[in-house]
Amino acid sequence: MRAAWAGFGFLVASVLPASASGGLWCNIEDANLKMTVESGVSRGLGGAFFNFKASADLLFKDVAPDFRALKLDDKLVHSWLDGGDRRLLFYTERGSDGPHGLVEITIKVLPDPEDEDADSKGTYDLTYFEADRQQGDNDGYVRLSGAASCGGE
Repeated sequence: MRAAWAGFGFLVASVLPASASGGLWCNIEDANLKMTVESGVSRGLGGAFFNFKASADLLFKDVAPDFRALKLDDKLVHSWLDGGDRRLLFYTERGSDGPHGLVEITIKVLPDPEDEDADSKGTYDLTYFEADRQQGDNDGYVRLSGAASCGGE
């Protein structure tokens, strides 16, 4: 009986249309930040990401060693993919191994109205915080922004 049900399930699955998927990628490279994002994206199920990979190298002065090279594969806390409008928000913070510190990176990209499949220009905003920097007028934050390039299919 199990074999019959398994065979029926296989038959149903084989006649249903296959779900298509696409991809999303972003690149940032300037004097402050080098970052890459690569992911598969389902065309159904709300545009879920799969095989998501993201990394960032913070290149600006006075970054703590544990924040210089970040693996962000599981640090995407919010995403917005609506038409060609793409926004990705990454957040990570230092655990209990030292004074409080955090990195937040937001990538914002708008589509090219002439060519939706072309890589699109956008921006990033990076916020870096170290509690140890809070002295006098220094609030402990470094805020940077720059250009980003993303594409999708």
